[in-house]
Amino acid sequence: MKNPGIRFKTRSAPIPIGGVVKAGEVQQYNSQTGQSFLEWVVYTTYSDRSSNVESVWDYNNPGPPFLTGGPFKRIQVGLPYVEIKDTGSYISDPADFNPWTHWGYRYVGGFCNPPWYQYLDEFSDQQYIDIASSGTHDTLVPDLSSLGDSAYSKLRPKLEKADMGIFIAEMRDASGMLTGSRDFIGHKVNRAKGNLKASSESFANYFKRIGGNLKATNMLPKRVASEFVNTQFGWAPFIGDLQKLNNATLNAQRYFAQIERDNNQWVRRRRADKIIESEQLLWTQYDPGIQPTSIYGSMIYKPGASYTIKLQEYTEVWYEGVFKYYRPEFDVTKDYGNFTAVRDIDRHLTLLGLQVNPMLIWKAYPWTWAVDWFVKVGDNIQLAQDLATDSVASKYMYLMHHSFRRFELRSKFETWDGKKHDLVWYRYFDIKRRESADSSYSFRLANPLSGRQLAILAALGLSRAH
Repeated sequence: MKNPGIRFKTRSAPIPIGGVVKAGEVQQYNSQTGQSFLEWVVYTTYSDRSSNVESVWDYNNPGPPFLTGGPFKRIQVGLPYVEIKDTGSYISDPADFNPWTHWGYRYVGGFCNPPWYQYLDEFSDQQYIDIASSGTHDTLVPDLSSLGDSAYSKLRPKLEKADMGIFIAEMRDASGMLTGSRDFIGHKVNRAKGNLKASSESFANYFKRIGGNLKATNMLPKRVASEFVNTQFGWAPFIGDLQKLNNATLNAQRYFAQIERDNNQWVRRRRADKIIESEQLLWTQYDPGIQPTSIYGSMIYKPGASYTIKLQEYTEVWYEGVFKYYRPEFDVTKDYGNFTAVRDIDRHLTLLGLQVNPMLIWKAYPWTWAVDWFVKVGDNIQLAQDLATDSVASKYMYLMHHSFRRFELRSKFETWDGKKHDLVWYRYFDIKRRESADSSYSFRLANPLSGRQLAILAALGLSRAH
């Protein structure tokens, strides 16, 4: 068995001998007899660096059997100075052939991308290669530690199917929400009645009358802005809580059965953030943008060719783990005797989110949503609550992150034989990562586990290594 530890591996595409590669050859060609003679060989020049680099950081885990895993990182860089595509035989413009001897030219080979489009990239070739070697960069290799607590919060089993405790706390704002909406609707009705009169007023007077401010930068009517906030942070959560409450009430027995089944059992869980994708058109030009394009000035493609260059970016984050929770009120093996009614009340309190705990108090307190918007205090409170009550533990948790940025050069053209070409080249930086949890309670733990917590883990058959 080898000693466990981190290891680094890298590989790169070899540079051809002499730094050049044959793309094809230009021939004198007789369209009548099919005879041909070599005119010259077409070579393409490689960069003095490798065009593709791959680096991997992983762990040499003990085994077999292999029961443990650790962090993983793979960076792939593609710098396609020369990628030859659509190799074939292509004649130059038939109009340039000699009408009496039928001699002209043809190209036998493939088409390659021009290297100049690299200059649209803010990162140079050497920067990409250096990042692939070091595995660090502020933007291309972001720090994932900030996702740790959020990952735990998203993965941990959530027994509550409604937030009735928060809903009750939010009822204190209901009168203000109703008043704000009533005033807004009443204002809209009155404004409609006054439209005819408003047509005779100056724009400035009318805009001020509906709550506008001509001196403000955005000049938005104050009433409209106020109602927008009222809707987004008042009515939308309020209606959402009502929907959750309705769903939990109608499906209570199904949820109880699920919680009972999973209680004190290891359950695999997977969650994913929304994939972020973007595409930006950087360049459009009406020629094929490839090499070669002509022979002695005679084009080997028909009119109507074009090429585009786009920047495409992609980020995907997902989480996986195996969790166990234990709640005595859902333990079907436990006999509650005369306290069955108390157990049933406790089960409903849990399902509806009415159990009083630090997390409920935090969410119910005014403006804590604004704090969580910028600083994930709620995630840390949830972690501390789980640590204090020992209600949730995990066998393992992993956070996965995949992102890439690439430049796409797409060339579309038609050769004189009628063949339509749609060629694509990519210049890219691709990174895949996996981070494992620091403990069975969280991706990030400031203090080591206490003796009591380690005893609980031992009782559950866990260890820090697993």
